[in-house]
Amino acid sequence: MHQPNFTENPDIPELSIKTHENTSSEKTQQQQLKPQEKKRKREKKKREKKREKKREKKTNRENNMTVLRSIQTNYLSWIFLAVSIYILSYPNVLFAYVTFFILMFCAYFWHAMSHMNKYLSIIHYYHHEHNNFFSHFSQMLIELSLGAIPFFSYQAGYTFLDPWVVIFFTLFYTTIHNVNYGTLRVNNVHKEHHEELFCNLGPDICDVAFGTKSDRDMDVENTNHYIPNILALTILILFLQYICKNAFIYKMIVQKTTHFYIFVGLFLGISTIYLTLESIYTTSSI
Repeated sequence: MHQPNFTENPDIPELSIKTHENTSSEKTQQQQLKPQEKKRKREKKKREKKREKKREKKTNRENNMTVLRSIQTNYLSWIFLAVSIYILSYPNVLFAYVTFFILMFCAYFWHAMSHMNKYLSIIHYYHHEHNNFFSHFSQMLIELSLGAIPFFSYQAGYTFLDPWVVIFFTLFYTTIHNVNYGTLRVNNVHKEHHEELFCNLGPDICDVAFGTKSDRDMDVENTNHYIPNILALTILILFLQYICKNAFIYKMIVQKTTHFYIFVGLFLGISTIYLTLESIYTTSSI
């Protein structure tokens, strides 16, 4: 019986060669894919690490941005404030503390409202848009005018706020903004406010409480730079309290303060009218 000779079949070697070639090409492709897969895995790990870091930062920021954290970080400046107000207002200490916190929240909410519509405080809007003498001078007058209503109310016989704490807070708020932030540039907190209008309105504890801290800030502000202002203003107001015991000097200070606030009112009123008309004209001519 005749048996087939497979070695003589010409198709078998060709099939074997093709199979070998396919296997070799697959191996080559796999070898080429391996570095690409490794690269993709490395990139994936990098992305996961970045996301993890972002999550950690967000968690740390949320843990740091609390009123308690702000008080703990700035306990020294709070102690100096508490002692200063106690000295200036004794024996009406509780009334004085209430006055301070009322003014603090009023300053924060007034500042927030002034950014909701530029015509609510066009001078403050101008302050953000320009860096010149008029910008800083007019803004300083706005801050000093915080004490105007309590001053005239006190002269009319209505004492709903502690007058010495009103003077203290007005000068405290004005010097922090114009000296510490404006001249000395103690940190970037206020600079960030000029870049993002609805963040870092100040005081910092109010920003923490009401969620208006800048996203760039990973922690609460260290307000120990308040301490020199507190000490200087405490000494100044103690001196004022001393000289105001003299009826003639007291009357003269009241008169000069009245004249000052009349000037402030006229200056800010005329400036507001001028800037408003200029804004309307500029808008209509575009």
